[in-house]
Amino acid sequence: MSTDVQSLIFDKLIWNPTNAIEWMVKHGYNYMKFHETKNYYRFRLSPPDKRKRKRTVQFGKDSGIKAIIEF
Repeated sequence: MSTDVQSLIFDKLIWNPTNAIEWMVKHGYNYMKFHETKNYYRFRLSPPDKRKRKRTVQFGKDSGIKAIIEF
């Protein structure tokens, strides 16, 4: 089964937008849209595909990064 990262979500208590973008560039992610909520910075990497299922997964235990994956 193939999976795609649709969005990356960074916890505001750990990350700021500049550091989050630097992390994404270092790891080969390009974002197309940025959205800020009360607790998170959310970077959309691709438009959501309504035909695919989605799941949120955490990168490491204390990284403060989550990914929305489509499969």
